[in-house]
Amino acid sequence: MDQLLLSGKHPVRQFLAYALPAVLGMFLSSFIIVVDGLFIGRFVGSRGLATTNLVVPFLYLLLGISIMVYVGGMVPATHNLGKGDFEEASRIFSITFALGTVSIFLVVLTAGLFFEELLSFLHLDGVLRSYGRDYLGILLYFYIFMTINIGFSIFLRAEGKPVLSLFFSLAGNCLNFLLDYLFIAVYGWGMRGAALATGIALLLPFLFGLFYFLSGRSLFRLVVPRCRMREIVMLLYNGSSEMIGQFSVSITTFIFNAVLLRRIGVDGVAAYTVAGYIIMLQGMVLTGIIQGLAPLVGRAYGAEDTHSVKRFFRIAVSAACMVGGISFVACAAASSLLPRLYNVDTPRFLSVASTGLLVVSFSFLLNGFNIITTAFFTALGKAGHSALIAILRGVVVINILVLIFPRFLGDLGIWLAIPVNELLVAFAALYFLHLDNRTLVVKRST
Repeated sequence: MDQLLLSGKHPVRQFLAYALPAVLGMFLSSFIIVVDGLFIGRFVGSRGLATTNLVVPFLYLLLGISIMVYVGGMVPATHNLGKGDFEEASRIFSITFALGTVSIFLVVLTAGLFFEELLSFLHLDGVLRSYGRDYLGILLYFYIFMTINIGFSIFLRAEGKPVLSLFFSLAGNCLNFLLDYLFIAVYGWGMRGAALATGIALLLPFLFGLFYFLSGRSLFRLVVPRCRMREIVMLLYNGSSEMIGQFSVSITTFIFNAVLLRRIGVDGVAAYTVAGYIIMLQGMVLTGIIQGLAPLVGRAYGAEDTHSVKRFFRIAVSAACMVGGISFVACAAASSLLPRLYNVDTPRFLSVASTGLLVVSFSFLLNGFNIITTAFFTALGKAGHSALIAILRGVVVINILVLIFPRFLGDLGIWLAIPVNELLVAFAALYFLHLDNRTLVVKRST
């Protein structure tokens, strides 16, 4: 059985040892993006903020592909670590990185060839088009390193080294902050400066991660990847719910942007950008909890320790609910203050953003439970349950609500769609947990 599960540590201490560095790392990563927004809002304006949100659908397309591949590979890799089969774990690790790198390279290359068409598809027209060229035109090619860094982080945590992953992330974040100040505030390079700061900062954790995995210090070894097409299909299937989760953000952001542009205009998209930053901050903390949960559940499940599987899940849900409660109180209390940090000169932007943040804050009370449950099923290798919850939450329910609610509730309905979506999906998640509990009981008794 896996050494981690026999270490004698209390499950809460084991979970915190994995989750806290991951939470801190993910929070710092997302906080740097928020800082980007603060610099852009202050020195470029609401059009710059709107541009960063209009390119989000493409960013999450890349994130969806990469997370599908890396999480899909992490699940069987950690199961093999739990069984003590390090050779098989390394083979899966090598297949995963080869597939992830090639996939993202091809998507980025295609986007570069059809760049003007991509800008039009993302609604970057008129005065926003030049902002899009300056921002996405530079950042596009750095996205390859961003996605590889995600893979490094996932597998570092899978082998039990979350603090090292945190160090890599922190180094890149500090560099990004310094370059933001230099390129945007001092040199006045605007959107180009923001893109260059982020892109250059991504290279630092990439180089650290590459050196680590090539140094021979990792449990995972890079080997010549031997694989079958059926194996690749199963790998992608394992990570399909995570892909759906990211794709859903892309689809939903695209639809939200279209509705906001039609009903409110650029100020509406800029306001949604600020709300999106807060949602992302809370979501990244939840992602850190997930990254602490997934390897523990995967290794416990591989070792057939279903008691630990359930305990780790309950601990993660408790942590997510605590984060959700704190986020709700903080966001609701500061809903009128937070938008002023980004842009103090546009009354319409301030009004729309304040209302949006207040309504959106209610979603924090339930989204943690839905996100943790989705990740839990992925860690068990039950991608069907996970994918269905992710589809309901991120594609089906939310987009039906955002298209219907404004017809009856006006602009308020756009924001109200977000918390109502979490409430409805929570019922579906509870149903699948009820079904899965019976399966785990049967597994434990055999």
